[in-house]
Amino acid sequence: MSLLPNETLLNVFLKLIEMGGLVFLYLIYVFLQSMKNIIIIIIINLLEFEMFFVFNVFANYGGRYHLLP
Repeated sequence: MSLLPNETLLNVFLKLIEMGGLVFLYLIYVFLQSMKNIIIIIIINLLEFEMFFVFNVFANYGGRYHLLP
């Protein structure tokens, strides 16, 4: 596969691109992990608000619709 005379230079260049790509992918991964935590926190807050709303509605109906002890 030695098509070019400066194959070692090309390999070094490709290795640098590969490492740069890995660093780039790692940064994207870290960013997505932090975004995932933020999204999970937002979803949990929305679910807590929705559960609060649902429990209030059921408590207002009363009777057999009570979900909380």
